[in-house]
Amino acid sequence: MFLIAAHFFTDNWLERQIETYASGIVGAKVELDDLDLNLLQLRAGWRRLQVADPNDTRRNVIETGAAKIDLSAEPLLYGRWIIEEMQLENLRSGTKRKTDGKLPEKAGALKTEPTLLDQAVKSLRAELDQSTGIDFSRLNRKMNVDSIVQILQLSTPARLDSLQNDIRTTVNRWQSNIQSLGRLDEEAGAIVQKLQSIKTDQLKSLDELAKAAAAVSSVRVRAGSLQKLLKIQKDDFSRDWLRLENNTKSIDDWVKEDVRRAAQKTKLPDFSVQNIAKIVFGPALLPKIEAGLKYFDIAQKYGAKPAPTGKVKSPPRFKGQNIRFPDKWKMPRFWLKKMFISGESGSSPENRGFVLSGKLSNITTEPKTVGQPAEIHLKSDKQNGIGYEIAAVIDRTKDSNSDKYVIQMTNISLNNAALGGNGVLPQKVAKGNLDVHFELAVTGAVLDGKLSMNAVGVAFDFSDDGRKDRFAQITRDVLSSVNRMDLNLHFSGRPDRLTIGLNSNLDRLFAAKFKSLISDQIAGGKAELEGRIRAKLEPQKKQALSLYSQKHRELETQIGVLTKQVDEKVKWVENKKQEIEKKFEAERKKQTDGLKKKAAKGLKDLLRKKK
Repeated sequence: MFLIAAHFFTDNWLERQIETYASGIVGAKVELDDLDLNLLQLRAGWRRLQVADPNDTRRNVIETGAAKIDLSAEPLLYGRWIIEEMQLENLRSGTKRKTDGKLPEKAGALKTEPTLLDQAVKSLRAELDQSTGIDFSRLNRKMNVDSIVQILQLSTPARLDSLQNDIRTTVNRWQSNIQSLGRLDEEAGAIVQKLQSIKTDQLKSLDELAKAAAAVSSVRVRAGSLQKLLKIQKDDFSRDWLRLENNTKSIDDWVKEDVRRAAQKTKLPDFSVQNIAKIVFGPALLPKIEAGLKYFDIAQKYGAKPAPTGKVKSPPRFKGQNIRFPDKWKMPRFWLKKMFISGESGSSPENRGFVLSGKLSNITTEPKTVGQPAEIHLKSDKQNGIGYEIAAVIDRTKDSNSDKYVIQMTNISLNNAALGGNGVLPQKVAKGNLDVHFELAVTGAVLDGKLSMNAVGVAFDFSDDGRKDRFAQITRDVLSSVNRMDLNLHFSGRPDRLTIGLNSNLDRLFAAKFKSLISDQIAGGKAELEGRIRAKLEPQKKQALSLYSQKHRELETQIGVLTKQVDEKVKWVENKKQEIEKKFEAERKKQTDGLKKKAAKGLKDLLRKKK
C-alpha cells in the first residue's frame, strides 16, 4: 500500500502542489528545495523554503533552513495529510532572492475584489494623509475670499430651484384637488336640502315617522362616506406638506455643505486638538501601517475556499447525482497540528538580528472540520532590553471569522531612522528608542485596531530640512523641546467607513502654536467666506421659505373651511336622524299607553257586566 501511495505522491508532485497552494495564499512565489517524503518512516522534510514578500518580490518575507515533519500513517491511506509535528529551523526574514518572486499574471484572470484590509487602507489613507498638498508657507498670507467665491460652484442654488419647483407643482396639484373636493360639500348640501323638506313637527303617525327615519338613514351613510373621503384627502395633503417641510429644514444643511466645500477649496487645515496629530504624524505613519496591514491580509486568506470560475450550471432534473457521504474519519485534507520554529530576524549571518522561537498550531485546509482556531506565537530573546513578540488567533471554525493579531516590540533603536518628511516633520530621527504595541481584531467584516507607539530619549535631525517658514520653525521648536513622544491610533468599524482617531502627547502644544500663528487669517478668512456664501444664498433661501409658508397657509385654510362645512352638514344629518327617532319613540309610547288604557277600561266594563 505504501508503494502504491509513493507512486502517486512523489516528491516532485507533492512539492509542486504545496508551492501552488501556498503561493495562492501569499500572493507571491513560495518555493521548496529538495522536498523529501519517506512514507515508510512516515517522515518528510526539505532543505530550504522561500516565501517571497508580496510587497517586495525581490526579497523573501521568510526563508528557512531544514525542516523535519512527522506524518500520521492511517490518514495517508485516505488521502489525508495529517502532520503531527513539524520542526522548522534557521528561519530568516528579508533575505535577497536570486529571482523575482512575483507570480505570473494569468491571461483572462478575473479582477479580484478589494479585501477588507484593502478597503481599510483606503479609509486610513483618506483620513491620515491630510497634510499632503498643504502649502504651509501660503497660510501666512491673507485669504483671497473674492477669488474663492467667484470660482466656487455652489450646489445650494440648484437645490433651492428644485425645491421651489416642487412647491409650485404641489400647490398646483392641491389647488386642483381642492376644486374637485368642492363637489363633496355640494353633495352634502344636497343631502341636507333634501332632508330639510321633512318637517318633523308635521309627522303624526308612526307610519309617517318610520318612512321619514328610513329616508334619513338611506342618505346618512352617503354623508358619512363623504366625510371619510375628505379625511383621506386631508391626510394626503398633510403628508405632501410634511415632505416639503422636511426639505425646507434641509436648506441650512445645504448651505453648511457649500461652506464646508468652500473651506476645502482653500485647503485650510483643521488645527484642532482632535485633528492635529493626523496632520503632523499621519502621513509619516501611513506607509508603515499600509505595509503592516498587507501582511495581515495574507492571514485573512487562510481557510478561504477558492471562488468558482464561470457560470455554475445547475444539475439536470430527474437525473442521478453523486452523493457525497460523510467522511467517517472526519479529518481535513491537510492538518498541521503543531510546528516549532527557530531562527533569527536578520537577513544574513552578518546581520543576525534577534533570536526567534515559537509555535504554530492547527494550520489546516478545513478549519471547521478541525474545530480549533489556528494559533501563532513567536517571540525573541531580549537582548539589551530589545525584543519582539507576535501572537495571532485565526478562527475559521464558524461561518463568521473571528481573528486577533498582536505585535509587541520593545526598545527598538530610532538612531538615524527615516521619517520621510511630509512638510511638517523632519526627514529623520537622530536618536531614541521606541516601544510598539499593535492589536487588530477582525470579526466578520468589522475591524478594531489599536496602535501605541512610545518613544523615549528622542531627538530629531533637522539638518536636511530646507524650509524656513514659520510653520517649520514651530515644528522645530516643539520637537526640540521634548524627549518623549507618545502616539496612539485607533480605528474601528466596517472597512469602508472606519471611525479613526489619532492622538499624541504633543497635540495641545502643536495645536496652540499653529493656531496662534494663523488664527487671524484662518478664523477671519473662514468667517468672511461663510458670511459671503450665506449672503449670496439668503435671498433665494427666503424666497423658497416664503413660497412654502404662504401657499401652505392658503391651501390649509381652504381645506380647513371645506372640512368644517362638510362636518357641519354631516352633523346636521345625524341630528335630523336623532330628532325623528326621538319623536318616533315618543309617538310609539303614546300609542302603546293609549292601547293599554283602552284595554284596561274594556276589561273593567266586562267584569262589571258579569256581576
